Amino acid sequence: MDNILDIDIKLKELRKKIKVLRHELLKLIQEWDYLQNILYEKLITIYDCLFGEIETEIEEKTKLSSQLERKIELINQNRRNGEKVGKHTIGFINRIISKEFEIRNSQYHNNGVKQYNTLSNDGDELPHVYRNLVKLLHPDISNKNEEFQKFWYNIQDAYKDGNLHRLKLLHQILTTDIIKKYPNKYTEELALRNEIRRLEMNILAEKRNIHRLKLQEPYIWENKLNNNIWILQKRKLLEDEIKKLDKKIEINQRRFRLLVSFEEESLIEMKPDYLLDTV
Repeated sequence: MDNILDIDIKLKELRKKIKVLRHELLKLIQEWDYLQNILYEKLITIYDCLFGEIETEIEEKTKLSSQLERKIELINQNRRNGEKVGKHTIGFINRIISKEFEIRNSQYHNNGVKQYNTLSNDGDELPHVYRNLVKLLHPDISNKNEEFQKFWYNIQDAYKDGNLHRLKLLHQILTTDIIKKYPNKYTEELALRNEIRRLEMNILAEKRNIHRLKLQEPYIWENKLNNNIWILQKRKLLEDEIKKLDKKIEINQRRFRLLVSFEEESLIEMKPDYLLDTV
């Protein structure tokens, strides 16, 4: 009899601990969601208001500088092969560079999306987990609909981003306290302890993820964007970067002029968008 009472007390304590861990994991998921979907946009908006124009100028001049270097590289390659660099060659090189940077921009965008999303290799698993979560939230199925509704937006955000890992965490939270039938109390104790270990591991992983995220831009700016001294220092750094790019572009333009013949030079205008035109 005492053993039965002891196991009942132990099971009650384990369920209580699971409930606490479940709540802690939910708070971490909500913090991640806030960082990714609310704070991120807020910080980027403020940063763009302060430095958007100068960052755009840096981006354009960085692209121009890279295009110039690539153009010089291809011209030198043609010259080493004994080919004359005429207007048709320049036009062909322009088209190559235009295509290369188009592919590079596309790859950069795709890599950014993959880094942001935690996608599964199994395309069927994501909608399967999502449908199960939606069923759990349905008022005709769940008698805890009022409690579960607070998960709705987290689920929608995770599904929209293709974040299978986050959907699985939410599924774990929502199904942890569902009453299950066990053959005996000892089997139930083992299952509860396993659930506690899973929750603890997920909590630790989420804390690490959030810590790493906060060390990245734009989150590292959160306490700096209202600091006038930092704003002035940041602007100075960006302006210095533009000066370096201007100098680099000027040097590469001179190198380019040295590589083409005098007759061809008169046909080529060194404008920021010249690389996109057929000479």
